[in-house]
Amino acid sequence: ETLYPRELLMSRYQPQRLFVGTEQGYAIAERGDDGWQLTQRHDNISGRVLTMAEVNATTLLLGTEGDGAIKITLDTDSGEEIARHALGADDGIAYGEYPNALMFELSDGTLGASTERGVFQWSNDRFVELDIGKLSEVLGQDELVQISEVRDGELWALSYNQIYRRDGQGNWHREPVDALLDGAVAAITAYGDSTLVTTGSRILLFDETGYAAHTPTPRVALREVSQTVDGTETRLQLAPQQAIEHPYGPNSIEFSWTAPILGDSNDIRFQARLSGTESRQSPWRKQTSIGYSRLAPGNYQFQVFVRDTHGNESAIPPYAFTVSPPWYWTKTALFIWVILAISALALFTRLVVMWHGRTLQHRALALEQEVATRTRELRQANKRLDAMAHVDGLTGIANRRRLEEMLEECWANHADSPSPITLLLIDVDRFKQFNDQHGHLAGDVLLRRLGDLLQAWVSPDQLAARYGGEEFTLVLPGIARTEGLQLAEDLRQAIERADLGSTVSIGVACADRDHDFAATSPQELVDAADHYMYAAKAAGRNRVMPRAA
Repeated sequence: ETLYPRELLMSRYQPQRLFVGTEQGYAIAERGDDGWQLTQRHDNISGRVLTMAEVNATTLLLGTEGDGAIKITLDTDSGEEIARHALGADDGIAYGEYPNALMFELSDGTLGASTERGVFQWSNDRFVELDIGKLSEVLGQDELVQISEVRDGELWALSYNQIYRRDGQGNWHREPVDALLDGAVAAITAYGDSTLVTTGSRILLFDETGYAAHTPTPRVALREVSQTVDGTETRLQLAPQQAIEHPYGPNSIEFSWTAPILGDSNDIRFQARLSGTESRQSPWRKQTSIGYSRLAPGNYQFQVFVRDTHGNESAIPPYAFTVSPPWYWTKTALFIWVILAISALALFTRLVVMWHGRTLQHRALALEQEVATRTRELRQANKRLDAMAHVDGLTGIANRRRLEEMLEECWANHADSPSPITLLLIDVDRFKQFNDQHGHLAGDVLLRRLGDLLQAWVSPDQLAARYGGEEFTLVLPGIARTEGLQLAEDLRQAIERADLGSTVSIGVACADRDHDFAATSPQELVDAADHYMYAAKAAGRNRVMPRAA
């Protein structure tokens, strides 16, 4: 099922229970003898559930985007929701312009929530203000941060584009990471004596003691091996004790790998080699997967090599597999085939002599008509299936699956030519308030009208798609950064004039070799547009970021 999970939390009171925060609410999964089962699902929370904290065996706190902090009362055994309460001023918590809340838990057992108005501790079934130092003095206006304790007493605070640290004297400092960020700040964790911060496309290492620069030997490891036989895909062992059997025929075997490094992987190159009856060797490139199909019978060994900019190389141990000849290639089978062919030829000749020419013509015509009918039916069925798989059910435009396919296609063309790709990430401003004021049916009408406007805006070689919720995207291959920014501004004004009931904030990203920003993957392009879209919302909404020069 489609859940769009945002947060996972293992229960400390029910070890086999997993809480899942989603785009529309939360769900509960239970692990039994038959594996994981989804036992509870609640999609009736309008804001995204970003964080969760378990107070006790029957109480769960949710931190949401748009609905603030929510207290959930559960049945201990079944996990069924008994009661729900949105926490507000009467419960000791205050919000800013929007009711956003992020839950956190410290090593001393303190449960708390952070909002745009401060940090609060959960105590005696309500919130009270929590003193963690003068964090508010270094935060921006209405800045929402996630409180994290990396080690005992070592507190950090993360917003989507800033990092704050409390020193040993209890003073908070903003870390100067603006030049290092590439995408939104995601999470923080301890790494030995250091601290790692993950962003949309980078990992930042914080180390007060400094470190000695060195050039590690590159490493490579298999990530997945799968074979497709008769249309069914099966994952294989990564380190089998003996050679894998791979059936002969229109089947395929695919290998994917990864280089577990912390540095910049842009200059890492890989080479795949298949030795055996059909020896194959790929050039050095960034590709991290390769597949082989219709291999001739024989014994094969697959290896992937990694090479860094210093010329250092390493490789995985050979992965052995065997393609056995089909039964009909044996000498006995060939002899039987010859006998059957001679007998069939003799029988066919006799039937041709017996059949009347007119009968053959009528039968051939009937068969041709039936094949034509079946072909038309199959073509229509395929069109319906393709529409169901690639069209968003609410707006009638392309869905996220088609968006990802379009990005991959454009990215493959971009890798072979200097043609730029511009991506617009569009978010409806204050969509939750619109739903609250006019109802969800009116909100659906707004999204459909916006989808129609975007579909009419793009040309046949471009794509308008629904990214999720109230977010939309435009993929504009061949459009450079300057032209893309102007198109985004024209689109924003057109939506404002259309009187849909709301405005939009647009983030623009461009993969352009002639520009300073050069994305290395479709996801990095999406993350960059997402970053600018959030910047547009933070700057007041109804605008395009970055602004055109």
